[in-house]
Amino acid sequence: MHKGRIQNENGALIITNLNLTDSGIYQCIAENKHGTIYSSAELQVVASAPDFSRSPMKELIQLQIGSSAHFECKPKASPKASITWRKGDLFPVAWLNVKRVSC
Repeated sequence: MHKGRIQNENGALIITNLNLTDSGIYQCIAENKHGTIYSSAELQVVASAPDFSRSPMKELIQLQIGSSAHFECKPKASPKASITWRKGDLFPVAWLNVKRVSC
């Protein structure tokens, strides 16, 4: 684990900017003159490729001339996915003035 990301504040362990190597078993040890006690917790830092299974885009959107189209792109991903758009063979869709975003 990297120094500076880990803090012990009033008995709470705080780890910021988690990465995969932070995964593991963490143990709290409390002791005084009467004894010692332990408690453990497992931290699982997950990472996953973008996945549309929970929020697929509509395959066909039919609209009237003059109306507005709204395309939702919400993949599940960890870390958040960077999104770009293209139409057919045009990549990226610069003429649409679409900016690269994270969702």
